[in-house]
Amino acid sequence: MLKIPYFSFLKLDFEIYHLNTSKNFYGFFILYFSFFIFKLIYKLSKSNKKIYKKIIKLKK
Repeated sequence: MLKIPYFSFLKLDFEIYHLNTSKNFYGFFILYFSFFIFKLIYKLSKSNKKIYKKIIKLKK
């Protein structure tokens, strides 16, 4: 009994996803890509700060 609504929900979800991707595929792609780059830069800057602090401690 649980399989039928779950399957229909998946189908509905797929339909919504398909509609969104066909209409604004590039918009979603650019949004996701920019968010990914932002996360990457944020992680890199955090790790660079840690490395920089370690170098300063080693120099002293």
